[in-house]
Amino acid sequence: MTLIACSRMYNVTPEVSDLWSTLYKRIAEQAETELEIIPHAAPAPMADLWAREALGAVFICGWPFSRRLPQPRIIAAPVPAASGRPEYHSVFVTRRDSPGNGLPDYFGQRFAWMSPDSHSGWNAPRRHLLQFISPTRQHLFSELVGPLVSPRAVLEAVSNDAADITAVDSWWFDLLSRYQPELVSGLKVIDRTASGPLPLLIASPDCRDSTVRQLQEAFTSFGREDEDSRLLEQLLLLGFTVPRASDYAQLDDWEKQAREAGYPAIR
Repeated sequence: MTLIACSRMYNVTPEVSDLWSTLYKRIAEQAETELEIIPHAAPAPMADLWAREALGAVFICGWPFSRRLPQPRIIAAPVPAASGRPEYHSVFVTRRDSPGNGLPDYFGQRFAWMSPDSHSGWNAPRRHLLQFISPTRQHLFSELVGPLVSPRAVLEAVSNDAADITAVDSWWFDLLSRYQPELVSGLKVIDRTASGPLPLLIASPDCRDSTVRQLQEAFTSFGREDEDSRLLEQLLLLGFTVPRASDYAQLDDWEKQAREAGYPAIR
């Protein structure tokens, strides 16, 4: 049976998308598994992709992964070169020519957001913002601009002055900095959240054990050949590892902390 592969979450530019397609093709060869690479481009909802049958190597955010029942099969998680671990954080980004230097300088302004099931664009920044909430200050921003679905859309909103600040995945932002520096040159990072487990590649809950093992081995061994090693470097990766489902439990804890603090939504 042909399984679906999709790198939608990290198709930062057309060039990066092509790199992922090349990687998937090599993984399919090494795992001796047929993978159909699909784009599922924005603004198509990510949840629609995760609900499809025959998933084989599809990126999913760790927060919705931790809440899906039945839980998908874990294939692998990337290890970015910047951290050396399968972790990432969110960066708060604004225009380079804006006068503020710290996050509080942007309170009372417009916050662009992607979707309420995004860890990097919603759950992580919401937890980070808890430190600024008090009985006398329950609203930090004058307006929420969204949902805009994708990291590119929220960054473009900031660049085009449709919003003043946003939060995006740090590895995604690093890839954008490498492959589209002209967009990043007009932006600056002013703060970052705590680190959490990176989005992972999943297969459908009913995927055969043998197929899961073959794909896991192909991903975790990827990079032994020079050509594969160069591809990892182009994606700013050291390689892949197989995380545990329990690694993602902390992301639900972050949501719980926000709700218990009376801050269920960024505002």
